[in-house]
Order: sequence, then structure tokens, then C-alpha cells
Amino acid sequence: MSTSRTLEEPTPARARTLAGLIVLVVASLLAACSSAAPTAAGDLWQVLSLERTEEADPPQDDAELVRRSSVVVTGTVLRVEPGPETVRTFPEGTSVEHSAIVVVKVGEVLKGTWEESTIPVHMFSAGPVEEGSVTLPVEDGVWFLEPSGIEDYYMTVASAGLWMEDGGAVSTVRDPVQTEVVVPEGVDSIEDAARAISRQVAAQA
Repeated sequence: MSTSRTLEEPTPARARTLAGLIVLVVASLLAACSSAAPTAAGDLWQVLSLERTEEADPPQDDAELVRRSSVVVTGTVLRVEPGPETVRTFPEGTSVEHSAIVVVKVGEVLKGTWEESTIPVHMFSAGPVEEGSVTLPVEDGVWFLEPSGIEDYYMTVASAGLWMEDGGAVSTVRDPVQTEVVVPEGVDSIEDAARAISRQVAAQA
């Protein structure tokens, strides 16, 4: 004995529901197939990589580092936000240059004028940076800055333009090799560094 079923025409409401489900499935497939760059994660100074290019004209001492800076402040990293991306085109294809905005809570202004409680510092990164994806340093630091030319952001004047305490000594954390060049002898803390920089600022006034 055979049976047969008559297919019913879908009602308008059911047709709209089916159409909506199809749209959702297609959107999910497209999202799964998209290849977004992975979010950068890890220690902040590893993510804010300086391995892209060698510095053409690094400062030769702390006096030159101070002279190049328009603003020098002490401060701690308050948070990190995604920065602007730059797409560069080459004959072989395109590449995306990622960056982050490091928001620094200002402690003391050692050179220049800065009246806000924070200052945004633009830095290049190894990949997209999302708030909470990186481990932030808790140490106080000295930031040697100049306007970046991008919105109201600042940037370090050199790879050695950020000093922090590291194991009982002061180090140029983004380029440790430069520590012996620009950090004066006897500077073992950020307080020592602030006094040394203040002397340089007074001497150059």
C-alpha cells in the first residue's frame, strides 16, 4: 500500500521565516570564511614590536634625547586602545601596518607643557590590539615624546625614548641595547632619571 503526501504552499509568514533563516545561514558562512588578522596578545612590549626597521639616527646620549623631545613626562600605562591601520601597496600585493594607542597617566611634566591627566601615545604593533588582550606594565616610566602628526597623538622621539625600571635598574625597554648609550651612570630609579632629565632641561633652556 502506497501513501502520498501533498506539499502545501508555505504561508506568507512561514515564507518570511524561511527567508530569514537562509540569510542567517549565508551570513554565518561568510563570517566563517573571512580571514581577519589575529588579535595581538602577550606582554605589551612584545606586542609593540620594534623589529620592523633599524633606527636611522638614534640619539647618542640623554642630552640629545631631551633636546629632540617637545614633551617629557613620567607616567604609567593606564590602558591600550586599537590604533589606526595603514594599508601599503607593493607590486607583490598589500600589507596592513597595525598600531595601538597607549594611554599614559601623567605623573610629572619634566619638559614642555601638558595640562591633561593623560597623554595618548601612538605606537606600531605586531597585530591588531584590543583592550584586555595584552599584559600592561605596572612600573612608572619616563616618556620622551613629540607630536606624531596623526590626530592628537604623540609618539616617542626614538626607540630609546621610553625608560622604565627593570630589575632594580633603569632600562630603555623598547630597545634595551640603547640603555648604556642614553641612560647616565648612577640612574637606578625613575626618581633618579627625573632629576637627571630636569638638569638637562635646565641646561638647555
